[in-house]
Formats: sequence, C-alpha cells, structure tokens
Amino acid sequence: MFLKLNPNFVTAIKPEDLQKKYQEQVKNFHHDLVNNKGPGSNFLGWVHYPNNDHREIMEKMERIVNQWHAKKIEEIVIIGMGGSYTGVKAILEMAIPNHNERKMHVHFMRSLSSCNLQTVLNQVKTKNWGIIVISKSGTTLESALAFKLARTALKNQFHHDYAWRIIAITDPHQGTLHDLCTKHQYTMLPIASDIGGRFSSITPVGLLPAMLCGVDVKQILQGAKAAYHDLIQHDAITQNSAVLYACYRHYLYKNLNLSIEVLISYEDNVEDTLLQHRQLFGESEGKNHDALFPTYSIFTTDLHSMGQLYQQGVRNFFETVITFKKPLADIIMTKSVFNDDDHLDYLTDKTVHEINYLACEATIAAHKSSGIEILKIELEEMSAYAFGYLYYWFCFATAISARLLQHNPFDQPGVETYKQNMFKLLGKK
Repeated sequence: MFLKLNPNFVTAIKPEDLQKKYQEQVKNFHHDLVNNKGPGSNFLGWVHYPNNDHREIMEKMERIVNQWHAKKIEEIVIIGMGGSYTGVKAILEMAIPNHNERKMHVHFMRSLSSCNLQTVLNQVKTKNWGIIVISKSGTTLESALAFKLARTALKNQFHHDYAWRIIAITDPHQGTLHDLCTKHQYTMLPIASDIGGRFSSITPVGLLPAMLCGVDVKQILQGAKAAYHDLIQHDAITQNSAVLYACYRHYLYKNLNLSIEVLISYEDNVEDTLLQHRQLFGESEGKNHDALFPTYSIFTTDLHSMGQLYQQGVRNFFETVITFKKPLADIIMTKSVFNDDDHLDYLTDKTVHEINYLACEATIAAHKSSGIEILKIELEEMSAYAFGYLYYWFCFATAISARLLQHNPFDQPGVETYKQNMFKLLGKK
C-alpha cells in the first residue's frame, strides 16, 4: 500500500482494541459513504469521483491548456476562497515546488486584503495574463470583489481580446457567476453540485491550474483512484488506514482529552497540504462546540520556535507526523573544500533527506519521552501521484471522523454568521 498509518508511537490504545471499541459504528459510516447515504448525502459526489470516466473533462481542459500555451499566456490569476485555492497551491507545491520549472506563474487573489489585491494587479499589468475564477455560486464577496477588479483590469488592458482569457469553474447550470459567463461568453468548467469546495481539489478546481503549470494531472487522478480502491473495499478498522486514523483521532480527543491535533511535516513544500488538512477537518468537524482543533507545524523550522512548547508545554495535544520515503530532490554531502573548518565532515556521504529524517526520528523519540502521543502517516514518495492519494485519504478520514462526533461532515452553517454581519455593515439590501 502506498500509504501506511503507523500507530506504534501511541501508547494509550492498540489498533485491535480500537477495533473492538469502534468497529460497529464505523462499519455503518463506511457503508453510508459507499452507498451515498447518511447526513449530507447530497454532497457525496467526491467519494466515487476518482473511479469516474474523466475523458470528456480532460479533453476540454487540454483544449484550454493548448490555447493558453499557443497564445503564450505567462501569468494566471486564480481567484477563490478556502477549498477553491488551497488545493491548487498544495498540488503545485508538492508536484513542482521549483516555481521556475512551472510553465506559468501563478498569483492568488484569496482575501479582502487591499495590499494582496493591488500587488497581484501590479504584478500582471504589463504581462500576458488570464484569470481562473473558482466559485460555485459567484456570490462569495471576497471572490466576487476580486473578480470584479481583475476582469476590469483585464478588459482595460486587452479590450475586445479579453473574454477568452477568463475561465470560470462554477455551477454548470445556475448562479451569478454562471449567468455572467453566459452573458459575456466566458469559458466555463463544472463544479459538480454534489461536491463541496474542500472536497473538490481533484476536480477541474485543482486540475486545470495544475495542468496549465505543467503537472501531469493524470498522475493525481491515478493516485486518488488507488486510494479509492484501498479504502472503499475494506470497512474493518485494521484494514483501512483512513478509518483507523479517524478512530485514533476520536479516541485521543474523547478519552485522553487531547483537544488539539498538530499535523507535522519535515518538508517545506507540503505546508499547503497541511493547510488542506486543517480546512477539511476544521470545517467538517467544528460544530456544536465539540471538535478537535487542527493545526500544523513545519519541522525542523518550527522546532526553533515552538519546540520548547511541544517538549515541555501543556499536554493538551497529540501529533500526527507525515513522512516521505523518497524525496523529489536530494543532495549528497561531500567533504569540505575548506579543510573542515565548519566541522561538518562527519556528515560526508549522507544525503540531506537522510539527515532530515534522522532529525525526525530524534524528535519523535524526544517528544515520546515527554508523554506525547504520536501517529505517523508514511508515504512512499513525494509526487503528483502522492498528492492524489493523500488528498483522497484525508477526505475519507474526515468523513468518518466527523460522523464519530455525530456531525454532518459536509455543511458549514457557522460561516454564515460573519457573512450576515458583514453584509449588514456594508449596507447590502
């Protein structure tokens, strides 16, 4: 199996005991997922999505990519909030972390920060650029406002040659953005009505920008499909690593009162994938004042800022560490050409990846000795395929984990409160 959940650093309970405690519950939840049942069943389109026939949508995306490359588009402005942009960033950073190797430069308009919005507009105003706007309805204020600014700038720069430079990924049948596209003849790609934003990264939402930048998106879909087959066929806790992970999260929260999960990676370019985890679990579980608080750290960097707190701070958290056996790139340490004046020749012939993961082992041992419960998610490699597998695995684990808390994993009613207050202050009728 491409991904392994290693629970050997958890002392509180063994997998076989978790199975006795949770098996009947999760068997029912697994059955619901596979058969489009349970709370939020109208948002389960993501479950079988990796196994769908993607030829038609792939051909449409390929036509867009060929057109943009033929027209020598240099820069993409991506407009979207939450799951509408985190997946794009996560894919690009995991698959092509070297920005100079990407076929296009990517800019994100993802907030109401005037500094961010003006900076992006300034960066592209003399370039050959286009827009990808991602919004199911087109009514999210942040995205709508950014799109208004960006398409105005695009039209002012390119005049009658601007419309083909806009791609909207939106509801294919209705909504404000759909209607704008129909009126102005902007190209549209679909966001399926039964797939929520945070579960949409392996749809055109994430795949089109990735394809434009040179990522082999078929590898992403193959990775997701492999995870799909691994997770769909088994409902037994000890045979389904995503279900096992969900059960460990629930047990550590409810039985040990560990209310925070710190997701940890030793790879800088995986940070946006950690952000996806935070959104998936935070938005799916953060209900009824009963949820784990998901956060993350990048080691070894954060060991020099948060390491003291992790080692000797309050024991209200557990750690989940993600490791990659094979890196995207590596460096072999050689003997010093400065007569070992830095005293690092003892590292000769070791790779930097090896050194990094020896630091990982040392940190796990140190944290374990101070009483921290630690789970490990071990992947074979870092790649587009790995992203597809890990992302689908996270989605599946999220759905089971939220059900264990008796939440609907697929709604987010709490975010409406700030929107209502904001529109009231803005004077919207």
